Parts: sequence; structure tokens; C-alpha cells
Amino acid sequence: MNEHEFMRHLIDHRPVVVTEIRSKSGSPTFRRSVHFSLDAAEKVLQRAERRGLKAEMFICRLVPVTMGRRSEEAA
Repeated sequence: MNEHEFMRHLIDHRPVVVTEIRSKSGSPTFRRSVHFSLDAAEKVLQRAERRGLKAEMFICRLVPVTMGRRSEEAA
């Protein structure tokens, strides 16, 4: 298995948690982060909520997308 295949195997359809933290002022400013652990995402939400920020989490699935050919594959 080459490095590209290994990375694809690691992330192929893996569930992740995306957290979204909105600014306190109500402006459309927000920060999104991707977490591979539900525990880590929950800690981010708890810290944001303690600071009085609106925080949400979304469970997503990663799907690899190959763009063009890599130089090793072209040879």
C-alpha cells in the first residue's frame, strides 16, 4: 500500500465532528474546526459556552477527492 492509498484508507468515510463558534456580538463572524474525537469537540463547545458564545456541533463524514494525477502516478 503506497502513502496515497494509506491516507485514503485512514480518512475514507471517517466520521468527524465540526464545531462552529459564533461571535458574541451577533455579527456573522464564526470559527469552524474539525475534530476526530467527540470528546475534543465537546470540550470546545463547553469552553465557548462558558465564555457566553453560541456553539454548535455537526457530525460529518470525510470523503477523499482526488484532483488530477500525482507525479508518482504519472510516471
